[in-house]
Amino acid sequence: MNKEAHKVLSLTIWEQATRLSRAPLLFTPKELKEAYDEADKISAIETFSDGAERIGQDGTPPTEGFKKLLMNVSSITSEKAKARENLRTYVRQRLRQGELIGYGFEPPRRMDSQPFEIPRNCWHGRIDWVAATLNGEGLEFIEVRLIASLKREQLIATLSQLDLQQAKTVGRPKIGPHIEAAFKSLHQANKIDVSASAKSHFPMVQLQLRKMYPDIYPPERMLSNEGIRAHFSPLFNELKEQQ
Repeated sequence: MNKEAHKVLSLTIWEQATRLSRAPLLFTPKELKEAYDEADKISAIETFSDGAERIGQDGTPPTEGFKKLLMNVSSITSEKAKARENLRTYVRQRLRQGELIGYGFEPPRRMDSQPFEIPRNCWHGRIDWVAATLNGEGLEFIEVRLIASLKREQLIATLSQLDLQQAKTVGRPKIGPHIEAAFKSLHQANKIDVSASAKSHFPMVQLQLRKMYPDIYPPERMLSNEGIRAHFSPLFNELKEQQ
């Protein structure tokens, strides 16, 4: 794969990948997500606001009531942070094991920049999940995205197959000019019999193409009658009308 093709491939994978900030909710098991959702339901701000209005209503001294309220809010914030960190830790482990693969750009990103696959050992470094950046092993990546290893392999296989098909289409010359050249050669050799059918000449055309263009028309490549007819018959009919 040449440099330009590799660039297109890595950019396509990056586009199909998930932004780092969203990865903890996508690449983690159900129980961890449910634990986070449960912790996220309780708003620390609303708890503080509601609690502040009720301070002193139960006879508790305001100072003590405010202290309990702060402890309650701190507990809510701590539980949410713990649940979030559990998600991120799980994702980091999958990255280190190679189950997930990261792609990111080297800063600063320019118009012609390409994303690079991030080495596993970099995930021991400093991650900014919200900003989608990573610093590790002396390397820095921005606009980081993650993709499952299996999905990446499937994507590579699909893109490789499309490239192969395109290469075959682009690399294989059109047969029209070749059949025309074969027709002229056969006509000069007095092998075109206009009293016979055009179709009766098709085997001869196959052999002539193989003789004139052996690399393009090897023995295992047999043109269909329809493929030959589309280019041979107009030439044959024109010659027939002239005689």
